[in-house]
Amino acid sequence: MTAVEPRPGDAPDPSGTDVSAQAAEATPAEPAYEWPQDPEPRPNPIGLIALLVGAIALGFWIGFSAFWIIGALLGTIFLHELGHFLAARWGGMKATRFFIGFGPTMWSFKPGETEYGVKPIPAGAFVKIIGMSNLEEVHPADEARSYRQASFPRRLAVAVAGSAMHFLQALILIAVYLAMVGTPGGVSLFSEVLPRQIGFVVEGSAADQAGFVEGDVLLSLDGQSAYDWNDVMAYVSTRPGEAVDIVAERNGEEFSETVTIGVNEDDPSRGLFGVAPALRERETRSVPAAVIETPGTFWAGTAQSVGFLGQLLSPSGVTNLVALVGEADDPEPPPRSSASPAVEGADENLRPTSIVGIVQIGKDMGWRDLVFLMILLNIFIGVFNLLPTLPFDGGHVVIAVYERIREAIHGGPERYFADVSKLLPLTYVVVFLLVGLGLSTIYLDIRNPLTG
Repeated sequence: MTAVEPRPGDAPDPSGTDVSAQAAEATPAEPAYEWPQDPEPRPNPIGLIALLVGAIALGFWIGFSAFWIIGALLGTIFLHELGHFLAARWGGMKATRFFIGFGPTMWSFKPGETEYGVKPIPAGAFVKIIGMSNLEEVHPADEARSYRQASFPRRLAVAVAGSAMHFLQALILIAVYLAMVGTPGGVSLFSEVLPRQIGFVVEGSAADQAGFVEGDVLLSLDGQSAYDWNDVMAYVSTRPGEAVDIVAERNGEEFSETVTIGVNEDDPSRGLFGVAPALRERETRSVPAAVIETPGTFWAGTAQSVGFLGQLLSPSGVTNLVALVGEADDPEPPPRSSASPAVEGADENLRPTSIVGIVQIGKDMGWRDLVFLMILLNIFIGVFNLLPTLPFDGGHVVIAVYERIREAIHGGPERYFADVSKLLPLTYVVVFLLVGLGLSTIYLDIRNPLTG
């Protein structure tokens, strides 16, 4: 053993032993950090009983038929998270938890590194993938399998997998709908054009008193051409009690009538004409034709969802939502002026719907209407989740793209990790607005329920 060279001012060690070795032996070793271990999963019998009792109570409250739409919603949310989970496994990442629902764990099992389970609040699902940002502490042994260490294509795949699953569900359901249900007259599934032909006249209504009958085709109102049925209804609904000159066609001959528009008893600010459009016979497609038509139909539905979302999140859309909530308890809203119908009163066409409203609408639907509702929901949720900010999946897409751009700019093999802490203020604002939107729509759907 070699003796340590004495420093200036040190007394020599006559024994010739290694002083540093003695000091090392005398100093106790610092204990290694022990990472917390997840508790072993186990059933929660009390929670399971509470969940069963709550489900029965919910059934008696809103009807057991609601479980169909609730099950459909849970199914589509489960598939969303399954997309993230499968993409993470494909990318070699470690997913520690995969749960349906929120709240305390009711039941779970852990066959490997992932715990699977059920929680009582059926408002969603989640997958826990380690290392989703630079803020998360990960065991050193697992760091190589974290999300943040994965390649750009694999991080991007995980981020978009949830919305991709929604879009895949929509594509499949569209093809099924076109082949098994069909559309009136064979028009596009998302076509907003409805025939202007009257199919039904309400007895005693303004249309009945003016002499309109089934089969009449509405051509213009006050000199303005009616492109489709929606144009007709939009015009007369803003003119309660007013006289409107209507030009129509019967048996190939045009005629005109001046009609005093009625008043909607449930909403005195809206006019009521008292007619319904003629329904054309549904036309189904062959399976090959349905598959060919599906992409274009999906694109049309996506464009509508993007447009609706843009209107909803615009200043006018937020103002409209506030007005809708404010009018929810008003039994007699102020009459809407015909001169400025877009300014006064809230627009129900821009009304968002919460999970409560979706259940209200869907609980009494037949399977055909339920399939169409799920098409709409899957497209909208898929688009909504791609909003380019955290906590949405689109926020992770933006971060992954930003990191890739920074790496390309600097060159070299070194990875760049975005500091997510800088995005937290914006994320908190988004979460606050999201919670406000959710609570507002739930309140609106409870106080002023929608009808299917």
